[in-house]
Formats: sequence, C-alpha cells, structure tokens
Amino acid sequence: HTFDAHCVTEVTNVADGAKDNKTSWTVTDEYGVDVSKNYTVNEYCGKLKITPREFTVTTGSQTWIYDGQAHTNQDITHNNRFVDGHEISIDCLVSVQNVADGTKQNKPTWTIVDGAGNDVSANYKEIGTYGTIRIVPREITITSGSETWTYDAQPHTSTVIEHTGELAPLQSIEYENVASITNVQESGKKNTFIWQVTDENGIPVNGNYKVTEQCGTLRILPREITVTTESKTWQYDGNPHTHATGARCVDTLVSGHTIALDCTVSITEVAESPKKNTATWKITDANDANVSANYNVTQIVGELRIVPIDLIAQSADASKVYDGTPLMKGTAWLLNEALLVDGHEFRYTVSASITDVGNKK
Repeated sequence: HTFDAHCVTEVTNVADGAKDNKTSWTVTDEYGVDVSKNYTVNEYCGKLKITPREFTVTTGSQTWIYDGQAHTNQDITHNNRFVDGHEISIDCLVSVQNVADGTKQNKPTWTIVDGAGNDVSANYKEIGTYGTIRIVPREITITSGSETWTYDAQPHTSTVIEHTGELAPLQSIEYENVASITNVQESGKKNTFIWQVTDENGIPVNGNYKVTEQCGTLRILPREITVTTESKTWQYDGNPHTHATGARCVDTLVSGHTIALDCTVSITEVAESPKKNTATWKITDANDANVSANYNVTQIVGELRIVPIDLIAQSADASKVYDGTPLMKGTAWLLNEALLVDGHEFRYTVSASITDVGNKK
C-alpha cells in the first residue's frame, strides 16, 4: 500500500493570521485502488502565517518663525521594498501653527495598494526615523519714551511708545502705558506698559511673540520758588534777636498748597554781625500732607546786625605846682550811664600821668 499526502492550506495576507497547515491524503493498494477507508491518520498540523513586510521611512525636521500659518514638512524618503506591482501613497499631515503646539514628531500617513487597487497596507510594517517640526516665537521690540514734567501735583503718564520688528501678516498690536508719576521722589520710574497682539479675527496671539521691552524713564522736576527775608539791625542790649516779619514766597505755589515760613536765626553779639536771616519752610497740600520735597527753594535773605552802644566816659581834671613827681587823677564816670544793659558794669582805669609843666589828656 502507498500513502500519498499534500498540504491544502494556504495564507496570503497578514490578516489571515496563523492557520493549521492541513493535508489531504489517500492510501492505495498495489492495484491503485483507494483503500483510505481502512486507515485512520492522526494529523499533527504545523502553522502557516504571513508576517508584515518591513520598509523604512525617514522624514525631515523643520522650524518656522511664527507667521500665523499652519506648516507641514513633506521631506519623505523610503526604501521602496514593496512587492512587485504594489505602490505606496505617503504624506506628512502633522502640522504646527502656534508656539504652544510644541515640538511634534513628523510622522507620515501612508497607504499601499496592489495592482488591482486593493489596499494591502496591513501587510506592511513601517520602520520610521521621524524628524520634528515646531514654531518659534516672532521677535519684536517695544520701546516706551522718556518724559519730564515740572511738579504740578498731577499724575503724569507718557503716551510715547512704538515697536520695531514685523508682525505676522494681518495681525495688529495695541499697547498702553501704565506707569504714572506725580512726585519728585518718584523720578527715574520705568515707563512700563502692557501690550497685546491679535490676529485678523481679534484673537490674542501673545504667546507666539518674544517681546524685548525697552522702558523709558519718567521724571518730575522740583517746582522752583523764591523766598525772601528782611534785614534788621538792633542796638546791643544783651538779648538774642530774630526777625521773621516780612518773610514771604514771591512765586506761585500749586493750587491748594500753602507755605509756612519761619526765621529762627538769632543774633546777640556785635561780633556775630552780619548774620544771614535764613528761613525754614514747609509746604503742605489741601490735605495737610507735607509736599516740600517737590519744591526747590531759592532764598534771598536779609542780614541781621547788632550795633554797639555808644558810651561817653568823662575823666576828672587835675593840676599842681611842679614838684618833680608824676601827677595822676584816677577818677572817671559815664555821662550816659543809663544806656548800660541791666547787670552790666562800667569799669575804668586812668593811666595818664604828667611830671613836667604842660597839659595832657
């Protein structure tokens, strides 16, 4: 008897999965007669399976400066290891438009068809080396101006501002100065601002811009005023003297402000003369807040003087017959003693003497 067998299972596509490799068999006798019914065959079937055909794909990388448009990169190469008659359609559909999209893998999509146009993509496996695509910010510079004002108790804001560098097409920018300055002490303050870029639909796109901010400075100059004080002279009386009467500001203060002037310089002794009659001052606003630091005061000052008391002293007369000895008279008095300051005493020494005939004071 003769055993004859052949495999009858076939697989074509990956989707067929793993199939038992079944056989068809017959047993014939020496006369060629089929005697298979007289036999039982225990079959141990192997497995048939189609694995995907591998091919390689490489895609490019690219970076764009933000321009408001969606971008893709179609730099694609593959090794064309396909079954004869099979063709691939491949495209990179991954796109980036905004900085916030981050870095994306430039992975393609593809379809492979056989000669009859049937999709056989499932029978292929892509081995990919993918590039990346991304959007980087568009750079612009915004510059605010510097301005100076003379103090007037009002808040001041500069409107001088501009930008350099091109915006993306159909986009616009708005900015607003937000820094304000009122007092001299704030001088040197940065002229800060806020800004916003919008697309043609009015949607903010600030995140797609890198802005370099160049801030100017704001300054308040002190208000110039002049204060004058008077001069005065006293005859010495042993007492300290001040003269505040007549101190005044000759310029106009900001509306609602008042100035308090005081002359505290004192003079007592003749030796101190002349002494400048400088004033101290304080300027307050309508709320009684001290705003003196916002003024620069020039003083035109008078002078204080003490003049001496003019006293008249009288010494006594004396005479004698020549005797060869000195003649002295130690008596003197004030003719206007009433002018002496209380508690002061007039003391004198008579030093003149005469020996020979003649006159001497």
